Amino acid sequence: MYIMKFLFKSIAVLLFSLTLQGQNNSSFVFNSKINEIVYERSNDADYSIFNFNIETFSKSVETNIKVTSPAYRKASALLKKAVEDSIAANDQKKVIFKQKSETALIEANINKYLTSKDGYESKKQFLKKAQKISDKYGLKHLIYADAQVNSKFKSKFFVLSANALDLKIHLKKELPKIRQSVASIKAPKVDNTAIYNRINSSRAKLVKTKKYITIAGKPKVTSYDILMVKELVKRPHLIFIGNYRNLGKYYIAKLGNAYKEGQLVSVLEAQRAKLSEKDFLYKEAFVYLQPIGAKGNYLVEPKFLEDYAVNKIAVSDDYRGKTKFAPKIYLNPKDRQFDEIIYEYNKSQLND
Repeated sequence: MYIMKFLFKSIAVLLFSLTLQGQNNSSFVFNSKINEIVYERSNDADYSIFNFNIETFSKSVETNIKVTSPAYRKASALLKKAVEDSIAANDQKKVIFKQKSETALIEANINKYLTSKDGYESKKQFLKKAQKISDKYGLKHLIYADAQVNSKFKSKFFVLSANALDLKIHLKKELPKIRQSVASIKAPKVDNTAIYNRINSSRAKLVKTKKYITIAGKPKVTSYDILMVKELVKRPHLIFIGNYRNLGKYYIAKLGNAYKEGQLVSVLEAQRAKLSEKDFLYKEAFVYLQPIGAKGNYLVEPKFLEDYAVNKIAVSDDYRGKTKFAPKIYLNPKDRQFDEIIYEYNKSQLND
């Protein structure tokens, strides 16, 4: 039975110790009476404790833009112009071919009229078609006229058409002139070899030209928040009362390495950035404390926590696992009061 009780007590003490260690990492507890006693014992010991603000800064980051080079745009424009000129020349040849083909129908229709045995009213359609083609291409020939077609020569043609022989003589005289007009329609001379050489040369130059270049773009402005030490906290034993959340350890940076003077740098960030003691205003890292249920941000020297925080004192060698007074004579009532507060705290943790 004695062995069972001993084991149970040992396990309870172990669990109690682990609980305190866990609480020590997540929060700190301060007691006004403990603060008063420690302050008197320490003879106004000096601690480095700061409050700080979250400050917003902005920075301008240079940006680069990938754009088409002027040389490439020029070479591309030359190739485009060469291709367009080739297409235009080919289109012009097609237009002239169509014009020559259609104007050749003028003589063909006149001959149909002259060789037809039909009456005038029946075969005048051939002259009408011939006149429309002549007018379409701006040829100055009188072949036919009425109120709708070639109307300005309506009267003159009326006189000619009144006598079939006179009209026939007129048309035969007009045919050589018509042939001359059609013969004068010539397609422009196109040097296809020169055109193709120009296109190939332009394409080869384009292929050899660097397409993109990088130029400076509009700077990008970004905002960011950093923790900045504000001022030293005086008489901290009057301020730190109650529970405070532990938000990790931070160094206070010197100016340099992309940090501002007094900027807070987490231990993890310092390790990643491979910072050393020479980069900090203080050698050791401070603890970031925030009061639970109240406003404020504090950066606390670890020695202050060792001396003042109830849960840190409770896990020290003098008090770990102790919940009641041992035989001892107290010369100073405040020393007994100090122990009593710590023992009561330990008891409360066991009950929890």
